[in-house]
Amino acid sequence: MAGVMFDKKIYEVRPGIRKSMRDLLDIGVDLGASDVHLVSGCPPRYRMGPDLLKYEEAAELKDSRGHEPMSPVDPETAKRLIYSMFTTRKQLDRFKREQEFDLSAETEKARFRVNVGVESRGPYSTIRIIPYRGCVAISKSINTSFSSII
Repeated sequence: MAGVMFDKKIYEVRPGIRKSMRDLLDIGVDLGASDVHLVSGCPPRYRMGPDLLKYEEAAELKDSRGHEPMSPVDPETAKRLIYSMFTTRKQLDRFKREQEFDLSAETEKARFRVNVGVESRGPYSTIRIIPYRGCVAISKSINTSFSSII
């Protein structure tokens, strides 16, 4: 579960094209990335193996069609995108006070472990993608093991 603004199209990736935080996370899942990095002043980046790549670079690895780059995320937009992931006022207040917070989020495509903080350029977020497919396989394995014990 994420905040009420999670689906709001806040970030203008190119003129006339806007994305929400959910969109950015789902792009990461679709690319097969392990992490999504959102840093003020930079376009979103996706971890593909050992490399931290801009969207168009990561997408090129996936299907080699030309992909348009995403614009850098200004500090105010980064803040709004990151705030969209908080589910309670208490979480947001703690983040504002401590300038760092860990939380989780979920979409239909995957779960996410999220670390947010503030650096000199503004807010940032490092988001680990946890695909459902691994969770389902582990769950089935555990159920099979328990069934054989019983």
